[in-house]
Amino acid sequence: MGNFINSRLRKQDAVVWKFAGSDNEGQVTVSSPIGMKVRIEEITRETLDSKGNTVTTFMSINVSSDVPVGSLVWLGKKSALPTTVTGILQVIDRDNIPDIKGRNFDRWVGVQRFGDRQPVIAS
Repeated sequence: MGNFINSRLRKQDAVVWKFAGSDNEGQVTVSSPIGMKVRIEEITRETLDSKGNTVTTFMSINVSSDVPVGSLVWLGKKSALPTTVTGILQVIDRDNIPDIKGRNFDRWVGVQRFGDRQPVIAS
């Protein structure tokens, strides 16, 4: 469900393609797009990726459900999603912060620009 305070502050729209894996050519494959309410904070952070390399995120996004590393994000309403999408972001870091009882989580993802490549939907 998520933190009640942050859920009230999620007023922006985003489209999320959750990470599904990689194809034979090493391209990221994702699930079908879903729309969700988010809260965006433009903040630069350094973090470690899964290989231990230092990477820089330029934006943190508070999301309403679990979004795995490797997922893609586009800022805007799903109904406004163009045929050719530009400005896609890729999740490279995530924090799931539990509440004091460990029942609800405050979920944040850090993103980098993915470029103008188009998402490959997993079949």
